[in-house]
Amino acid sequence: MPVIRRLLLLAVVLVVCVGCDLSSKRVAAERLSGVEPIDLLAGPVWVRLTYDARGNTGAFLGLGAELPERVRRLLFEVLVAVFLAGLLAYTLAAHALGPLDVLALALVFAGGVGNLIDRLWLGAVRDFVILGVGPVSTGVFNVADVAIVAGGILWLIHAALRPERRAEAPIHEGGEHP
Repeated sequence: MPVIRRLLLLAVVLVVCVGCDLSSKRVAAERLSGVEPIDLLAGPVWVRLTYDARGNTGAFLGLGAELPERVRRLLFEVLVAVFLAGLLAYTLAAHALGPLDVLALALVFAGGVGNLIDRLWLGAVRDFVILGVGPVSTGVFNVADVAIVAGGILWLIHAALRPERRAEAPIHEGGEHP
């Protein structure tokens, strides 16, 4: 896939994902702050909207939230920014990437950027959705988290289904492959 097409796909995914993420977080902050959780679906499968104005200062499920602020900033701002820069460089430079690979990496990149913007702007990530099946539920998450997970799953599925690209084995004496 040519670099210009990779860049275009990445830009479109970035604008759409980050736009949806930041817009949904703004709406959640305006409409859910200070109110009881709202159940959108009730029953065996349920969706709850809830908002904590303090935000998530940790990572997935609040991991690392209790770390000292300097350590959290290093881990969740500096190292994440370095990782995202490396992911962007890889996505634009790796010639063997196909459109699905670029889409998967773009989703991870865009989700990471959405959450990084929250961390840099507010010092925490705004989460507001919980999904559940019966008594089992997810942690609280947001649109950026969905993009990251979707990109990771797409990458793994595509990698698992991709036929191996083997170089043709050298022909030995007698004209047969080993």
